[in-house]
Amino acid sequence: MKNSNQQELSICCISNAVEISETRESYFSERKYPLNGTESFMLTDRINAENFRFRSSNNRYKSDWHVAGDPTLLIVLGGTIKIEVRSGESKIFSKGEMFIAEDFLPDDIKFDDSIHGHRAEVVGDEPVSVLHLKLDILGAGE
Repeated sequence: MKNSNQQELSICCISNAVEISETRESYFSERKYPLNGTESFMLTDRINAENFRFRSSNNRYKSDWHVAGDPTLLIVLGGTIKIEVRSGESKIFSKGEMFIAEDFLPDDIKFDDSIHGHRAEVVGDEPVSVLHLKLDILGAGE
């Protein structure tokens, strides 16, 4: 029996869609994925992925400004990481939380570290462990 209440999984995204900013500045957005099934078991539609990697960064890690190489779902397995975009807005993600980094640039746009990207910093005394799941570019923006 189908659940008559439509539910959604909401995931934070770091985006740079050209409709929002012609300079392709990174910003935070929210993506909603409809959940289908029964009251006791619900799934999103299939989202294609290409590969995954594990990452570990010590408690002193702080990146330079950069963009995602490809749309990537990041799932924090341990520790806490802060992501900041150019506007100064930041979000903190801890164990069990996830976000999608999709602020990659097309081949014809050269990265400008005064305009583009986001940066990451480990927060607290604990190192951070993150699973990076590279999403299929065609399915990332659905």
